[in-house]
Amino acid sequence: RQTRRHVRSPPSIRRTGAQVSFTATGGTSVVSFGTVTDLGDGRYTSVVTGVQEGTPLEVSAVLDGTPLRSAKPSLRVANAPTSGLAFHVDAENADGAGNFGGKGCPAAGRASWKDLSANAVTGTLAGFTTPCGAGSGWAGQGTPDDPYRLTLDGTDDHVSFGATASLTKHTLVAWVRQTGAGTLGSSGNGGLAAVFPILTKGTGEAENAMVDINYYLGLDELGHLATDYEHVTTSTNAPLTGTAKVTDGTWVMLSSTLDAQASVRANAVNATQDVQLAPTAGPSPGTASLLVVGGANRSNGMASGRFKGDVAVVRTYDRALTPQELVATCHAYSARFRI
Repeated sequence: RQTRRHVRSPPSIRRTGAQVSFTATGGTSVVSFGTVTDLGDGRYTSVVTGVQEGTPLEVSAVLDGTPLRSAKPSLRVANAPTSGLAFHVDAENADGAGNFGGKGCPAAGRASWKDLSANAVTGTLAGFTTPCGAGSGWAGQGTPDDPYRLTLDGTDDHVSFGATASLTKHTLVAWVRQTGAGTLGSSGNGGLAAVFPILTKGTGEAENAMVDINYYLGLDELGHLATDYEHVTTSTNAPLTGTAKVTDGTWVMLSSTLDAQASVRANAVNATQDVQLAPTAGPSPGTASLLVVGGANRSNGMASGRFKGDVAVVRTYDRALTPQELVATCHAYSARFRI
């Protein structure tokens, strides 16, 4: 994946027809600059394409042969890991053919969301009056101020991917923006009592391996990242809630890692660890439990909580990513959401 970013000249320059060039130095990342575009109001833009991963670079600009003295912005090229990728949906490529979810809106957007991993499962949009409805459905223009996304109303909107394969260890990653209170759910007795589920495979149901929670990620009423799963063989819940507050209207990368054999379990916000706890057991398989984005469903399809806001990217891995890999994942997408 290439990292793309717009670089602007300072807004104090109010002229057109200037000769502007950009360069990047000081790090090991490799980038290429596209053609400079004169916006006609003193702003000049160029699209930067990441070529090779590395350390941060400083961006410099030259105006009519004179280097600008303003503070130099930085950028770096980073790719999200692909090893162990078990599930990956992206509103920017909702059909697996490079088309964003809202292509064709407002007439008719996609009614499904394609998993881009090798597992290639397809999810069905459910609860939406239309995939192109205002405030409920595909949205965005593909810019940092208006990224491609799926907007969920918090009442009944969700995407169901069915009873997908279970994970014995995992990393869950979700780029989301909460916009208000959705419908509270619960992960069951001894679990999370009140949470807005975002990415789940299972929810509070019967205590057996068929319908146990394999993984559960959401936000509580105070905006804290909250995760859960049920222990293999005992079906005992293992809730974990952090203290970092996620502010409504702000894009964040929420993540959770679990590897019971390596005594690794942690929740993180924007790749910064929020809370950790050594796990005492791995997750129950939840063979019949349903994978849902934007909420949680019981195995019979009954709703158990809904998220209100935007979801742009979701990734799961069948291993615990390292802290460095989480940072790389955050960098790989950060330009899309201005964080």
